[in-house]
Amino acid sequence: TDFLTADLPQGAEWIITNPPFNLAEAFIRKALSFNVPVALLLKSQFWHSKKRYPLFMQAPPSLVLPLTWRPDFTGQGASLLDMMWCVWDQEYSDGSTHYAPLERPH
Repeated sequence: TDFLTADLPQGAEWIITNPPFNLAEAFIRKALSFNVPVALLLKSQFWHSKKRYPLFMQAPPSLVLPLTWRPDFTGQGASLLDMMWCVWDQEYSDGSTHYAPLERPH
């Protein structure tokens, strides 16, 4: 199923995914259109782009949660990518973005 053309599955309460990096902005816009909480795993420098500033101002995430480790996506050892979770959840949002680094789970 192509997320960018699909409807939200019946009963889905959250959208949680690691979108393709080159489609992350489209994934954010599509996910937010469903009006459910969203959590996307993104490169840590995702918001470090002038072209994404309007998106951030229009729909700021409730939480930016950078990982304090580099995930191993392939089983070949940790990657060189710094990653973060960006969460949009209106229930816990006061209109500002909260930044809280995450410790590696044990």
